[in-house]
Amino acid sequence: KIEHPTEYIKRAVGLAGEDEVQIPLPSDSSAMAQRVASMNRDIGFAKPIDFGEVGKDLARIGDEDAFRLLDEVARKGAAVKDPTGFLKFKLKAKLASLGATLEEASSEETKILKRVEWLNDFGGLLQDLDYNRIGTSLEAVGLEHAMTILRELEDKRNAVRDPN
Repeated sequence: KIEHPTEYIKRAVGLAGEDEVQIPLPSDSSAMAQRVASMNRDIGFAKPIDFGEVGKDLARIGDEDAFRLLDEVARKGAAVKDPTGFLKFKLKAKLASLGATLEEASSEETKILKRVEWLNDFGGLLQDLDYNRIGTSLEAVGLEHAMTILRELEDKRNAVRDPN
């Protein structure tokens, strides 16, 4: 008998696809790698996108979503100080929405991450939040308090120049 069927199902779904099927890594000559190289050459990021760090996870979300994500970074242009970090943040959120993760994320972490992503996309902040800088602090205070902090930030969005 299974004592906690909901947890069992969640765990089983979380493990789905983690068997020995390898996701092919995009090669340096793939369209995705060429797009990243072109962006690094033409956009003038403060730091170039490290394809080695994000290529595998871009492949995991599929070409359509991966190119949409690259287009988003390209639209933001040189304003993105760490395009690799930005992509990792967006990939983490996308994989979480697909039921996969870059690393195992707690449900609280996922909720905080999704709220930060929503604020970056639709919150009207003067500057995007950098989850890599604020995530650990928000997780440390707990979900309820983190959401209150983010709600207050949204309310004061026009007065906060650097929310990080």
